[in-house]
Amino acid sequence: MIKTTLVTEQSATPDEFWMLWGKNHYRLRNCCMRWLNGNVARVEDAMSQAREKAYHHYLRRSDQINSPFSWLCKLTYNICIDILRDQKKQLTLCETVSHSPDLFYFSHVTTEPLEDKILRDNTLNDVLRAYERLTPDLQRVVQYRFVDEMEYPEIAEVLQISQANVRKRVQLARKQIRAFIH
Repeated sequence: MIKTTLVTEQSATPDEFWMLWGKNHYRLRNCCMRWLNGNVARVEDAMSQAREKAYHHYLRRSDQINSPFSWLCKLTYNICIDILRDQKKQLTLCETVSHSPDLFYFSHVTTEPLEDKILRDNTLNDVLRAYERLTPDLQRVVQYRFVDEMEYPEIAEVLQISQANVRKRVQLARKQIRAFIH
């Protein structure tokens, strides 16, 4: 008869991990500072990633870890190297783009569909035709208000009329333009 023994994985408790982390945190952070050239933001990122990864692995496989500090150190080192590699990729891309801007074109994320462009152009043409049908006084008010982007008090001063009269003319011009378009 063959005897088989069951090997059970011993899982550690979270308290054991936090004691280990607390005991080695300062040394790991100093190593990270050296590996990441003193970049505090990247060091904090690396320490956060290392802490999370170590926590989950330690709780499941603590029995396989012979030297906890060496294990933490190696895990943290690998994370720091990954961060440096990502940084190098980003710098290489930036250099490539900046040295040959003719090869790269960055556009807006969205583009206007052809139907929308045609509709917008047609609407603009309709508004221009309606503008041309306005009286010269109303055209001048529309010009000052919407093209020159003048405020009501400025328009009133230029035209030597009251602000209320300017507002009324703008309102009338809008009404007539809407009527011409529809």
